[in-house]
Amino acid sequence: IKQRSEALTGKVRISCSVGVAQFALEALVSEFLREHPKIQVGQLVTNELVNLIDAGVDLAIRGHVENLPDSSLIQKKVARVEWRLFASPRYVEEVGEPATPEDLKRHSGLCLGWRTDIGQWKLHSNDEESQAIQFIPRLSSDDMVTLKEACAAGLGVVSLPAYICANDVKIGRLLEILPGWASGDATLSLLQPSRKGTAPAVNAFAQHITQKLPELVLAR
Repeated sequence: IKQRSEALTGKVRISCSVGVAQFALEALVSEFLREHPKIQVGQLVTNELVNLIDAGVDLAIRGHVENLPDSSLIQKKVARVEWRLFASPRYVEEVGEPATPEDLKRHSGLCLGWRTDIGQWKLHSNDEESQAIQFIPRLSSDDMVTLKEACAAGLGVVSLPAYICANDVKIGRLLEILPGWASGDATLSLLQPSRKGTAPAVNAFAQHITQKLPELVLAR
């Protein structure tokens, strides 16, 4: 296995969102490079949709709620990501903890997406009930780190992927609120222009992500 890993050479160009880069791929890219010392990785990090062919990208990891539009790209669903609601102990102490989705209407909200003027939590329960709660975000941002830090500072309730906040919950920095309700489900998919003529290094990275990513994002 070691000889086979060291035999792989070349550069793998990948594209992903800021959140995926910071929380999902940070460790996986480093692990891959340690296993394959003769491979280089170029990472394009942006929240904008990238044309893989025009940008010269070999692989893209994209998070999405709806199905991705049909295209000439090869698409493979890799992992399901559950979103939950979080608040800081300080915020809960000052404002109180919501007991029902309706209670959220009197709480401050933080929202992913900097253009958003009206935020919305789309909630569904373990009993398959659903509710949508609208709010005016105190802070809207494309950066999940900024939102998580604002939440930890007591500025409001935020909806984020559960695995991103798992360690903060573990150490008591954040609290999961309304634990019987999820605030969303997303899918992480792997996209590539074509399987024909794909370099072995690209195939190796795709296999690495397919094997490792599901376990990482399900960690809670």
